[in-house]
Amino acid sequence: MTKPAGPISEDSTTLWQAICASKRGLEPALSIPDRLVHPDSWAGHLPFAAWVMAVSEPRRFVELGVHTGNSYCTFAQAVAKYQLNTECFGIDHWFGDEQAGLYGEDVYADLKSWHDPRFGHFSRLMRMSFADGRQQIEDGSVDLLHIDGLHTYEAVREDFETYLPKMSDRCIVLFHDTNVYREDFGVWQYFQEIKAKYPTFEFIHSNGLGVAYTGSAPIENLDPLLALLFSSAKGDETVATVRGYFSLLGDAHMRAVQLGDKQRWGEDILSRLHEVNLELGAVTRDRDAISAQRDAFLDERESLMPKALKWDRLAVNTGGAFSLDLDEINEALNVLYNSGNPQALQDRATLKRQFASLIQTGTMDVGYEELATRAGKRVKAKLARMLKGAPEVETDPAIEAIRTSGLFDENVYALMDQARADNQDPLEHYLQTGEAQRQAPSAGFDPDYYARRNPDVDTSGFGLLRHFILFGQAEDRPCVTPAKRMSMPDLADTDQARVLLLVEPDLTAVEMSFTLNVIKQLQASKDVIVLLQPGDAQAEVFTSRDAAIVEFPDENDMEAIDRNEVLARIVAELHPEFAISLSLKSRINVRGLAAAGLGIVQLVDEFSSAVRPFGSAYEFLPWAHRLVFPSQTVAASFEAEHTYLSRRQKDIIAPPAYGDVDGQEPIADAALRNRIRPERDADAFVVAGAGDLGPQSGIETFLALAVKAGAATKSGRQLKFVWLTSDVHSGDENAYHRLIVEQIRRAGIEGHCQIVSANNAAEAGIGLADAFALTAPLDAMSRFAVSAAAAGKPVFCFENGSSVADVLAVDATLKTLVSPYLDLEPMVASIHTLADDKDAYAARSKASADLVSSHLDLGAFVENLICIGALAKQDAELIGNDYQLIRAAEPPAFNENVFGGSNSADKYPQDFLHTYLLRSRVSRTTGSKLIPTDLRRPLAGFNPLIYFEDLMTSDSARDPLADWLENGKKDGRWTHDVIALSGRKSEPVEIKALLHGHFFYVDLIDEFLDKLQSNASTIDVIITVPDDQKADYAMQALSRVVLPGTVKVEVVRNAGRDIGPFLSGLDPDQLQQYDVIGHVHGKKSPHVEAAMGDTWRTFLWEHLIGGQNAAADACLAAFKADPELGLVFPEDPHLIGWDANLEIAEELATKMGRTAPLPNAFDWPVGTMFWARREALKPMFDLGLDWADYPAEPLPEDGTLLHTLERVMLFAAEQAGFGYATTHLPEVQR
Repeated sequence: MTKPAGPISEDSTTLWQAICASKRGLEPALSIPDRLVHPDSWAGHLPFAAWVMAVSEPRRFVELGVHTGNSYCTFAQAVAKYQLNTECFGIDHWFGDEQAGLYGEDVYADLKSWHDPRFGHFSRLMRMSFADGRQQIEDGSVDLLHIDGLHTYEAVREDFETYLPKMSDRCIVLFHDTNVYREDFGVWQYFQEIKAKYPTFEFIHSNGLGVAYTGSAPIENLDPLLALLFSSAKGDETVATVRGYFSLLGDAHMRAVQLGDKQRWGEDILSRLHEVNLELGAVTRDRDAISAQRDAFLDERESLMPKALKWDRLAVNTGGAFSLDLDEINEALNVLYNSGNPQALQDRATLKRQFASLIQTGTMDVGYEELATRAGKRVKAKLARMLKGAPEVETDPAIEAIRTSGLFDENVYALMDQARADNQDPLEHYLQTGEAQRQAPSAGFDPDYYARRNPDVDTSGFGLLRHFILFGQAEDRPCVTPAKRMSMPDLADTDQARVLLLVEPDLTAVEMSFTLNVIKQLQASKDVIVLLQPGDAQAEVFTSRDAAIVEFPDENDMEAIDRNEVLARIVAELHPEFAISLSLKSRINVRGLAAAGLGIVQLVDEFSSAVRPFGSAYEFLPWAHRLVFPSQTVAASFEAEHTYLSRRQKDIIAPPAYGDVDGQEPIADAALRNRIRPERDADAFVVAGAGDLGPQSGIETFLALAVKAGAATKSGRQLKFVWLTSDVHSGDENAYHRLIVEQIRRAGIEGHCQIVSANNAAEAGIGLADAFALTAPLDAMSRFAVSAAAAGKPVFCFENGSSVADVLAVDATLKTLVSPYLDLEPMVASIHTLADDKDAYAARSKASADLVSSHLDLGAFVENLICIGALAKQDAELIGNDYQLIRAAEPPAFNENVFGGSNSADKYPQDFLHTYLLRSRVSRTTGSKLIPTDLRRPLAGFNPLIYFEDLMTSDSARDPLADWLENGKKDGRWTHDVIALSGRKSEPVEIKALLHGHFFYVDLIDEFLDKLQSNASTIDVIITVPDDQKADYAMQALSRVVLPGTVKVEVVRNAGRDIGPFLSGLDPDQLQQYDVIGHVHGKKSPHVEAAMGDTWRTFLWEHLIGGQNAAADACLAAFKADPELGLVFPEDPHLIGWDANLEIAEELATKMGRTAPLPNAFDWPVGTMFWARREALKPMFDLGLDWADYPAEPLPEDGTLLHTLERVMLFAAEQAGFGYATTHLPEVQR
């Protein structure tokens, strides 16, 4: 928390003088925004945003209308910079509007990925309407409000007036676009009304920004600068100066955005011009081809014209004489067209003669004379056949081509027996029937693949194989999958097992050196197979190192199903023991190899923020049998963004030191030596940095280090900073290089800081230095730093920014080299100390080399990889064993519908059983218990996590489901009764039942009532709502239906979401008359996508109320039949545990009288909807929760009393002596 700006001196009579005289002054306005993106409409006010945030120090800030986040992120940046105790909430649905324009999902995704890592600990992006967001904000809590939504008069007025109760007694409100007078903009008009009611200040530039003080507290209670801001709007001659100053500062930000827009526009224009040139060339070629075709057509037209005239004459003469069904004629023609048997060919010849006759005679009528003539011709033809043999019949070129191509093989075609049974030619049967069923006509043609790659052909009806024979073959269209086309290496049999190495294309020199070193170490005990992308120029390098090469087939946009088939063939034919993916750039093949049954180890060589787009981490995190991180810091970065990772198997192996693969020491040539340490700098203390010329390399921080360290120490020893790179270009080839050179010049450090081209010999250059500074903001593998340490060079680095920092931090001698993240002061102090103290330097030099030798040895690194690979192999084998056992079970013991959901978001082609077993296996932690981690249920009525906790350990060979089957499917805490809902008819149940529904979103009440009416039982209904307006809506909805039970609408406090009104809002005496009480609510889940929330609500309501079936009747019948049944809730496919709620749960369990420890794994009503026997709920009601006990909105997504109450519901019923059951409707899953 920063201190107030302080009082204003008596001499400071004007606003400008006051600002200049204050302790903070204009410094906040000079902040450079970290985020500047299109559009530029708010960029002009960013200096004021930072200033007003720093001066007002609000306890809560809310922005209505965030868009791309320029303003919101500047406010948040000020909170972080000045360490304010401010909560920030940005509310927007991120769809756009008619004024700002509609935009895609990428706007929100880009902002969220930028915002959350920086400000997520105090700021939330709330994706919802302003109305929904209003419900999440406490009354009287907002100190600073920015309104920037739809800019019509009505919209701005509604935003202000509906959020007025949320404003605190010291609230300041900002209105954007007060200086826009277009027809559909009305902010200016409403701000005039605001000015008549409240103290205000207005900026005219950048579309205008109105600032209003709406607080009830005396304005004198504000910071003196703010008080003067509002009081000086009238009569202060320096107001124009203040406006002009902020306008000038804002103009720079606007120009920066506009420059970026113009740069992108220019790049887009260049790209388009290139495309246009390509298209123009294609158009020219097409024009020439069309011209040639036109000439050929004109030549043919003369010969076709007589035939056309004959057809016209036939149509005129016959008129409506045709009595045949044209559809039948078309079907018959299609059969003849796709048949090559002699009879069909003869029929086609006959049809041709008949049409020729029609054209000649122009009539369908046949006289006796004509019939006699034809009969005579037939007799004559028959005699001719008897004397000379059958006449030649016309053949179909396409069918003949298929027969001679070898692409139809009766030994391969799976429907041969059907063709014989139908007495049909096999090829004809394939063309008419088999191809539609995607049956392969031979090993050389795959109709399913050809259809997927050529969807236009598939939908044309022309025929896939026919198209390939006539056109596709000549156009080089592939007709079998890549797996069948690829060539496999002929590997020699040796006594060593094989390891498949996944290598990304276009390795840098450093990456290639690392890869070759790993291969060399592996080859001491393994045969190495390298999987490369097609046409990879690096293949010769690997073959020269005796590594076998498998080249991925060349196919653009290869589909996942085809990629998986390629990987499965590699595994099946080359028999690798396990696979190692050396980089996240190779992650695309991880899931497919795991699906093929190969154990795979994934090396994670990047921080999580570098793996983009955001969801692409899903390609490897849940699927690699083993994950290897270079440090806990890197692992933690993934755990923060992907919570399911925090509870799965993972290993930490520090990045190794390695040199030239052939053992040659790096040698600096004379030129490099002269640049780094010339004669005049022989005694200088040289600090090296290394990396490409780019923002991620840390070179700008390196320059700042050189500035702060200076050219010499206090004792006078010269300091020199050298950045080694292979990316130096002359002229205009590297704009970033020019920028860095300009920064060096402007900082005045040319004399002791320079960029040196090392020409892929950075290690040699590092050897000439005295120390190494790792200044990259994030460096997972720290390869140059490790090389420096191996050479005995002390390494200066930042904690939480690299893997080498983790290693140094645990060493007593070297931990002083690690500075707080991006804090240069202690790093400068360390540099000066080592430069002046030879003993301290010698101690850290020796400690660095010793550390590498003992902890960062390449041989030990690879041995660890081999050991981890063996564990991955074991995991894959155990999964295969479990797969066979479960798949063979009768009746089936794995329900794909339960596990996969009726609308699974994961569209990857997969075997659901294998996916379940793989996810279950890799989720096992090193402890003795399996903690739920984003897993799904394999079978209704069985919880594998409970089974594992009660009967197994982390080193158990079997999966819980397989172990349960193998041991006779014994009952226990892991099994429970399931109420089947499919086909359930409505039948009344004689039992006193009450259904409570809480509706914050009252628009869902009609849907709720519609589903309730699918039941026949008498059920009383109480609907609770948070205000009178919603109560009126509920009464109107109830008036439109007739229910057999009583109905009541009650207004309760808007606290505790849905469970608060149930536990604290209902009359306990009234509940005593009921045997069974149900609880549902109008769930919309604002924290998830709308479609997901709707799916979840539908799932819960269909399982508890009804719709497709009489679910409520079924639940009540179960209570009637089983007196020991206390709780019924939907069989949720997601297996979810305590998460962040265990500590609160233990407190509640103690209050309920439970003495036994709570288990880790359990079932519970996910979503807080259920039916319960009244006595089973007694421990919950006995908690005596009051409205004040419920946490205030907005709530975090987990770890509150409300999230805990739904989880302890089951234990309350258990404490009361009752059991539970679940409902299951296979047709509706989530």
